[in-house]
Amino acid sequence: GEEIEGNNDLYDTKVEIPTPADISGGPDFKELEVDGAKIDVDKERFDHIKYVIIESKASTPEALQDTKSAQFAALLWLVREDPRHLAPDNAYLLQRYGLAVLWFSTTKNKYYHISEEYEASNSVENNENRRWLEGQDMDKWFNHDDWLSGLGVCGWTGIKCYPHDDGLDSNGDNDGDVMEIDLRRNNLRGAFPSDLFRTLPFLKSLDLSDNALAGTISDDIGKMSNLQLLNFTANNFAGSIPDGIGNVPSLRVFHMSSNRLDNVIPTTMYKLASLKELDLSRNSLVATIPHEIGALTELTSLNLSYNSLEGPLPHEISNMRSLMDLDVSYNKLQGSLPNEIGFVSYLRSLNLSHNQFEDVLPTVLGNLEHLENLYLNDNEFKGSIPTELSKLAELDVLNLANNHLTGLFPVWLTHLYDLQELDVSHNAIKGEISRSIADMKNLRIFNMAGNDLVGIIPPELGGLFKLEQISLETNELVGGIPAELGELTSLRKLALHNNYLTGHVSDNVCKLSNEMFLTQFTVDCAGETAVIICECCQCQLHENIIHLNNGNNRYET
Repeated sequence: GEEIEGNNDLYDTKVEIPTPADISGGPDFKELEVDGAKIDVDKERFDHIKYVIIESKASTPEALQDTKSAQFAALLWLVREDPRHLAPDNAYLLQRYGLAVLWFSTTKNKYYHISEEYEASNSVENNENRRWLEGQDMDKWFNHDDWLSGLGVCGWTGIKCYPHDDGLDSNGDNDGDVMEIDLRRNNLRGAFPSDLFRTLPFLKSLDLSDNALAGTISDDIGKMSNLQLLNFTANNFAGSIPDGIGNVPSLRVFHMSSNRLDNVIPTTMYKLASLKELDLSRNSLVATIPHEIGALTELTSLNLSYNSLEGPLPHEISNMRSLMDLDVSYNKLQGSLPNEIGFVSYLRSLNLSHNQFEDVLPTVLGNLEHLENLYLNDNEFKGSIPTELSKLAELDVLNLANNHLTGLFPVWLTHLYDLQELDVSHNAIKGEISRSIADMKNLRIFNMAGNDLVGIIPPELGGLFKLEQISLETNELVGGIPAELGELTSLRKLALHNNYLTGHVSDNVCKLSNEMFLTQFTVDCAGETAVIICECCQCQLHENIIHLNNGNNRYET
């Protein structure tokens, strides 16, 4: 027979294509039984293409023997119905075959049975990201223009090919090496076929996010040596992250958020020296964050939030000098924050919230001069808020809520002039709210609820015209409610209950409820002992509070 010698890894092995003389005798057509029906196919073409697929290891012989498989459906389509009718020795045949397998695996069709994975994808528990699917034809991709048509695969929706040697872009009039697949938010359902990894060796970008793909990810992903972007976010993948991921040295973006992955993060992943973005959030990953993560020195974004990771934050984080966004919130991480965090100097966003971190806040946090968002809330931190945080001049959000922080109200906080959200609620902060808060002109959210604050509500708050929320409930504040608060026309929440405030609420403040956007306005104006008179408030009955010095204020029973 004649030889095929390919120009890529897929064809490293020379494949002998049998000539008609090589094939045992028989009629030109063979009869196949598919779903109880008998059909005729071109025997020579069928055997040639099947041989090419098997010898190149694109699919297994068992899959091609199963007349109810997507692989058999793709083979049969190439033989009988593909208008392009590529020859078995065509260099682009296997790419066309692999894409046809993807189609038959992820949409209802006349060729094969509906897999259990497909049926499961119709009742996935996590529909939060897929509400937009309602009202759509759930049996087909939303956009499938020209798929399985006579056009070359470069003309199929969502497919982009490399330019040809003459510099001209590939188009639907010809075939080419597939460079990108973008079928995000397109209603792909069922088991993802690993055949795709074995038939598209030049692929640089694969985005199948926001679909309902199921099954596991095969180790064969390691065959995609040119892949730079892999985005499977918001699907239904289960099982482990394959070790083969470490064999994709060119990978720069790996997004697997909102799936059902479990087990540990494989150490092979840390061989990905070019990786810049890693998002494994909203899965069920367990065990610790391996110290090998420090090998990802090119990483700019790391998101491991909403998993079940335990143990400390590795000291090797200091090696990730390019990191700008780090989110490990909603895990079970423990221990002290390593001082090495202060060496990750390009951080813009640091979210360590909803873990079990403890001990004092390290002063080296003040070295993160580019930090814009700092979330340390819902941990077990104790001690005072370090004054070094005053150096974070670019800070937009500071959330230290629900810890055991102590000390006086930090006056230096009012020097963070760009700050938009300040939440230090449910700690044990004492003292008065500084009147220099007047300088925080960009403040939108001010939450100091559940502390031990005393003194009056500073009237200077009325000059912070961007304020949308003021939460000062459950403190020991005294005096009246400043009429100046009536100038805050963007205010939506004003919570002042469980304090020792007295007097009338002015009409100027009540206008915010009656005429503007203030929908939550709570004060102690209920019951016989009420000491505030208000006609526009949601009246609360003052509760006696036991103020504990560990930051957990609670109601007296």
